[in-house]
Amino acid sequence: MLSGLMIVLACVIIVLLEVPGILREKRRRELAVFSVLLAMAAGLTIAQALRVPLPNPVDGLIALFSPVYRWVHAL
Repeated sequence: MLSGLMIVLACVIIVLLEVPGILREKRRRELAVFSVLLAMAAGLTIAQALRVPLPNPVDGLIALFSPVYRWVHAL
């Protein structure tokens, strides 16, 4: 639980350092992308710190490309 709080604290520090400059330069799209990426990274990091089983991205790629592989291999 402490590791989750440390991750949230790190994210808050990152936001406090980065967001004022982005707002000052009025780069709204960059702020939106920054926010989404930071939220995703924080969520995955907290889940990993709490030992939540996370899916392996390679399994998704295998499921996506195995029909193509079988089709090409059959040629």
